Amino acid sequence: MLIKRPRLPDWRQDHLLVWRLINWVVVGILLASVLLSSYFIYVYIFQTLESANAIAILNANSNYDVVNLTDFKIVEEKVAVKQAVEDPENSLRNIFIYDESNTALQPNSPTDQTKPER
Repeated sequence: MLIKRPRLPDWRQDHLLVWRLINWVVVGILLASVLLSSYFIYVYIFQTLESANAIAILNANSNYDVVNLTDFKIVEEKVAVKQAVEDPENSLRNIFIYDESNTALQPNSPTDQTKPER
């Protein structure tokens, strides 16, 4: 024979429903924080091990390379020339001004209508 539990009044069940929802939210927050913490530890442990391995390899291979000073000076001079700022107004020409000394074809000139020979 089944024993019936006594039912709580409606106002009491609504009160328990709120506490159940709060319980689920708190459990979800705890679970999410555990998952995020474990992911953070997992990622940064491997990054730390990789950095320690790189440091150990670099300490084992601490050799000096011979530098050719003449080539180094030439490269420094070329870099300085490349980084120098030029004034563009002196090097550019206005394509809309046709002066007499221009060797390009003048607009509406008689040489424009001639066809090239084949």
